[in-house]
Amino acid sequence: MTLDLDFGDIRTYPPADHAGIWVLRPVTQSVDAIRDLIRRALALTENEQVSRRLWVIEPSRLRIKE
Repeated sequence: MTLDLDFGDIRTYPPADHAGIWVLRPVTQSVDAIRDLIRRALALTENEQVSRRLWVIEPSRLRIKE
């Protein structure tokens, strides 16, 4: 889990080589904004696989790449 957008580059960090990468993209880097994104993503883990995937988590959308 990171705020570093570089981890969203699948050429450098192929999702298949990792246990799972979450790139958080909050509107602001406040604790509340980050916590809200994490809570939203955790709720989705019940139906979505995390392992070997890149999740880009934004307030209004979620992108998952394998």
